[in-house]
Amino acid sequence: MSTNYNRIKVADLEVNQPDKILTTNSKGELDFTDINNIKAESYNGLDYNQEGKALDARQGKVLKDLIDNIKTFFETFFLGISNDQNVSGTKTFLSGKIGLRNVANTFTSFFTNSNTSSRTYTLPNKDGVVALVSDITNIVNYGNQNTIPKYGLYGTSLGNSRISDTGSNILIDNYNTAEFDLQFNSIKNLNSIGSERSSSGFNGTDFSIQAGNTSNSQSQLLIKRIYSNYASSTRPSCVFSSNYSDNVYACAGTIMYKFNKISGAFSEYASGLSPTVWGGCESPNGDVYYINQQKNIYKQTNGIGSFVLYATLPEGYYGTGITITPNNDIYACTFNGKIYKQTNSTGPFTNIGESGKNYISLTCDLNNNIYVAEGGNNSLGGGNGYIYKQNNSTGSFNKMDSSFSFWGGIVWDRITGDLYCSSLTAIYKFMNGEGTPINLGVSFAGCATLAICKTILFSAWINTSQGLQDVYGMYLNSSGIPDLNGGTLKQKAGVGKGTGQSRIQFITGQKTTSGTDLQIEALRGYIDENGYVVWLNMPTYADNIAAIAAGLPIGCEYKTASGDRKIVY
Repeated sequence: MSTNYNRIKVADLEVNQPDKILTTNSKGELDFTDINNIKAESYNGLDYNQEGKALDARQGKVLKDLIDNIKTFFETFFLGISNDQNVSGTKTFLSGKIGLRNVANTFTSFFTNSNTSSRTYTLPNKDGVVALVSDITNIVNYGNQNTIPKYGLYGTSLGNSRISDTGSNILIDNYNTAEFDLQFNSIKNLNSIGSERSSSGFNGTDFSIQAGNTSNSQSQLLIKRIYSNYASSTRPSCVFSSNYSDNVYACAGTIMYKFNKISGAFSEYASGLSPTVWGGCESPNGDVYYINQQKNIYKQTNGIGSFVLYATLPEGYYGTGITITPNNDIYACTFNGKIYKQTNSTGPFTNIGESGKNYISLTCDLNNNIYVAEGGNNSLGGGNGYIYKQNNSTGSFNKMDSSFSFWGGIVWDRITGDLYCSSLTAIYKFMNGEGTPINLGVSFAGCATLAICKTILFSAWINTSQGLQDVYGMYLNSSGIPDLNGGTLKQKAGVGKGTGQSRIQFITGQKTTSGTDLQIEALRGYIDENGYVVWLNMPTYADNIAAIAAGLPIGCEYKTASGDRKIVY
């Protein structure tokens, strides 16, 4: 046999053993080998796609781990349907939407995002339905104009109540134009105000109608906003008051407003002003002046008609203050400028010789003393300054305070004789217009000017954020004005027509025997439309002894048999 061929030993063929396989050894000879010792081909089945290639156990385990990892990744990336998922980072689902699926594996809610920058949304801590904008709009837009809403059965719906609020009047079942602060309708035959009927075990409650008391002093310094309904494009530039009346004025844009002491609000007084107004005053005879940013002074004669150009000051950045003394000397000042005087309201305005400063506000008292504040505000610039005083309209202005302050408004109180000054940080008071300034512990932030009406101090807040710019008032903590009247309690019967009745009746309950029976109302007397006072069932007794013996109290009226009117004594 040629050596070019594999050889097999004859002895191996004579061996009769199971599980043998014919293989080639290293010499090229054919051997019978145990089948369990067959060496597998060394290759990675994961790298092949030929037919017949197989995976061993190790390679199968790798493939299984890979499949499990992919499954876990996709269950994290896409929300599962049977378990809670924690999603971190920013992910987009369903092409720009986040979808929530219920247990039935159907999408029921989708959320889209149209924000252009980072936003945070916080849901309320509650169970149940969260109202949407459309739900709230349906509630807010439901009902009649000015009508106060009320909840329906179990508070599940809104409806109209009997009460309406026009902003000026409260109306109950009203059908006509409002005439009173609280008004009932004219259709019902009887409108009633009273205390609730008490239960069977309690006394009836008292009910009082009272006119307004005056006050000895204000217990707190409270700053309150006084709405003036300025146009949205304007803001108050100043307030000023008269030293000779209770008039208070406010200016915004080209409009001047005047304080109404009855309504407690500012209403339009004059229009067509030359802006921007920084100060004003009223003369003893009722002339009204204002000074504007362009250093122009305008005058309204006797408080009637239009304002006309009165004078122009030559120096300074802005016109800021003006006041008039009891002897009719007019003082005006300018920012980064001078103080000017017009003697007896005639002739030119003359520079009185004071050095140039950031003069911001002027006022005077009834003794012809002039006060001026030096400082500034955020609208005009400037900085700290002093308060100066000139005695009796003559001589130099002398410094009153010892330290710089960022002064704004200044006004003299004709009731108490005190001087009030405002800065960016506080309101100060000079007692009787002299001495050391007292910090009142409150502040008109961004204050430009001050005004006063009796015990109310006003300021224009001009440098606060949009929407808060308005006139504000503060009740001063003072002893008040002497000899003030209390409010008059007025009881009015409805006025009739022609020979019709108009009466005020007096009704009480009528005592009965002791027990649980309710008393019956009884008419005791009335004042008729002729002014006659009529007493019904006035008791009749012979004299004072008989009246007392019958139980009439001291001071009670009775009559004799002949009709003589008597009083028990």
